[in-house]
Amino acid sequence: AAPPIAVMLSRACRMRVTDAAAARLLATGRAAGSAVWDVRRFSSSQVSSGSGSARAQWPGAVRLSPVERVALTVGSALTALGDPERGDMVAMLGETTGESALRAMASRMRADPDGKVLLEERPRIRDGDVASWNLASLPEASLGRAYGDFMASHGFDADSRAEVRYVTDDELAYVLQRYREAHDFLHPLTGLPPTVLGELGLKWLEMIQTGLPMTAMAALVGPLRLDAAERAVLTRHLVPWAAEQGRAARFLMAARFEAMLAWPLHQVRMDFGIAPAPDVDALLRHYRSVGWGGRTGLAHLAPWKRAGALSREDEASVAPAVWGSWRRPAHAPAR
Repeated sequence: AAPPIAVMLSRACRMRVTDAAAARLLATGRAAGSAVWDVRRFSSSQVSSGSGSARAQWPGAVRLSPVERVALTVGSALTALGDPERGDMVAMLGETTGESALRAMASRMRADPDGKVLLEERPRIRDGDVASWNLASLPEASLGRAYGDFMASHGFDADSRAEVRYVTDDELAYVLQRYREAHDFLHPLTGLPPTVLGELGLKWLEMIQTGLPMTAMAALVGPLRLDAAERAVLTRHLVPWAAEQGRAARFLMAARFEAMLAWPLHQVRMDFGIAPAPDVDALLRHYRSVGWGGRTGLAHLAPWKRAGALSREDEASVAPAVWGSWRRPAHAPAR
């Protein structure tokens, strides 16, 4: 069976969109014979910094005409929906449809002190950077150690993240690149595995925080391919968790994860006011053992509903209200 769109979207971050794929979409549009699809031959010429625009251009960006953008957007969407293995089409869709959301994300980053630093310094998360962090030497319960273990255990590498090509605005392209490269930090931060349900839970969280259309596509269409027990876990546990955390937590795109590698993981969660997700595997075992309609005995599987929503030793450091405002503990290390 074809993988759900959430998994396809995760793969898309690690696939590179080729000129040939884009050219085929444009050729398909021309063959349709409609004026709407009367597109010019795809050009892979690079955008120069001397184009006259007041904004800097993203290195290696490809300029698209409005009609070409429509062709790529519609073609990539139809191709991705028809063939979930085409992660390159999802990556292309994300770049051709997300400008408004990216502008809103950049604005939120500029309003956050850490996000402002990210936009000014523009650090990347690549294999060379990860190697320089020496993650294996960090404390076992730290964010950096959890990230390193996650990447190693699943065979992921930072360099596999695709480069942004169809967003020409320098700042917006970096925001999207940062979104792709920081995604894997969200798995240890939330406790969600890189499985179908885990990715869908993250897409709901990302959709609420970022508003990116491609996250909405994954969050809304992906569940159609789940079985009954998986849909029960998603709709009864992960979606409510993502909806509440997405609104209550600080903007995760403003996180300078590189400066927090040595922090204990629970303190990073406290700093951003985000609670770990419900235990997906335990919930699935429960629903498959008692029937997907059962709800008995699940309170212990949703720790995010508890006051503080973190480990017991941290609950004294946060506001007692279940959804109260989160405050950085006095003992949190400085960045």
